[in-house]
Amino acid sequence: MNGHTVPGTLLVILAHGSGRVLSGVPAGAIGEGMPALLVDTGATDDPGPFSNLPIERLRLAAGAEKGAAVLAAAALAKERGYGAIVTIDADGGHDPADLRLLLDA
Repeated sequence: MNGHTVPGTLLVILAHGSGRVLSGVPAGAIGEGMPALLVDTGATDDPGPFSNLPIERLRLAAGAEKGAAVLAAAALAKERGYGAIVTIDADGGHDPADLRLLLDA
């Protein structure tokens, strides 16, 4: 995040039926330079808007609950050596650029 990242922190973007806004959220995370994981909880939306973005994607079974998505992301983050995760929904309710405020606190 422009020199403001906390080492070992993975941004987890939770996608559950929010394809209309989805492409802007991963793109914002990429623009901030934060390692990110897009977790698709079985959304039926066309992955086209984000399929060409350089972001890792974890797709869960259709209908997976948000808690299951967070647990799966945390397990993957731990497996990859991350010490913490920050989660946001892919619906555009939070701007990835604002994460710098949280991580700098």
